[in-house]
Amino acid sequence: MASYEQRDFLISRIGDALEIVRRRNTPHFIGFLDGAECELCGTYLAGHRQNAALFGGYTKAERRVLGIFPDGETPKDEAFPVRALTVNWLFEYPLSHRDFLGSLLSLGIERKSVGDILCGEGTAVLFLLEPVFSYVDSQLSKIGGVGVTVLPGAPEKLPEKDRFKAVTATAASERLDCVVSALTGAGRAHSTELIKSGFVKRGFQTETNISAKLKNGDVISVRGFGKYILDDLSSKTKKDRIRLAARKYI
Repeated sequence: MASYEQRDFLISRIGDALEIVRRRNTPHFIGFLDGAECELCGTYLAGHRQNAALFGGYTKAERRVLGIFPDGETPKDEAFPVRALTVNWLFEYPLSHRDFLGSLLSLGIERKSVGDILCGEGTAVLFLLEPVFSYVDSQLSKIGGVGVTVLPGAPEKLPEKDRFKAVTATAASERLDCVVSALTGAGRAHSTELIKSGFVKRGFQTETNISAKLKNGDVISVRGFGKYILDDLSSKTKKDRIRLAARKYI
């Protein structure tokens, strides 16, 4: 999460939701939440032994809604106020996640009302909070200047959540500053500045330690450059540098 203030605000919202559920004996929902917020919810609620669940519209959703339920009521996916909207367009026009999110925000939709956006070739599936679903369904006619048609619901086979481009490079070591420099092509000094400025995340958490040692499977996000999965940091060159293999989200 971006700050301690945001973390404390989310914990306060969870506390308010717990009180609402206790008084009204009905479920209460918060979201959509990003990956870091979902992690915080899981940790906080596990410690309080609460009857709660996270759901984002499909099994592997990253952005999810927190549902807190009365004791004795089994959390069910269909209870969550999450709706899917399928968007179709001529596949020769490439549209991206950024295009869809920008169009939704231009309609006045808040980011917290938008879940994952699964964008394929000619088809995308948007997950939205129920209160904004009908408005988006009726108003969304263009994305990035491209005409689109919309249909409530989602196809049986969803577009792939993530697409990747292979990245290979060499780095002096597994240190964060070295790997960021290798992945982005930015100089070592610039990479150090990015890290210390809070522009680099490891997983869902901001990492400001330039000496942090990375490992296979780490997910590194660098503001302005993209998001990467580290697949292999074990191979060495003849000059004893790390031969780095990664995938960049596209």
